[in-house]
Amino acid sequence: MVITTKTGSLRRELNPEETKDVELWLSINPLCVRASTLGTKAKPREQFLSILKWYEYDARLSDKQLSALKRIYKFRDTAIERQLEKNLGSS
Repeated sequence: MVITTKTGSLRRELNPEETKDVELWLSINPLCVRASTLGTKAKPREQFLSILKWYEYDARLSDKQLSALKRIYKFRDTAIERQLEKNLGSS
């Protein structure tokens, strides 16, 4: 089943490979996602949280959401991620 969003994107069921990737991409701590991108109006953290909400709702995403999530994962703040892991390890 395909669902059309208000922006015209088609949300669809993911295949097993996409599901595996999405679960990896969504496993990062939201604090590691940059709050904004310099020089643009993009708000990656808000976008990440929105995608997470929709995925948790019905496990369907649009191709735009998939590419945005992949980009967010690729450009996450790995310095914060390492610090969070270090803090959790020392607890």
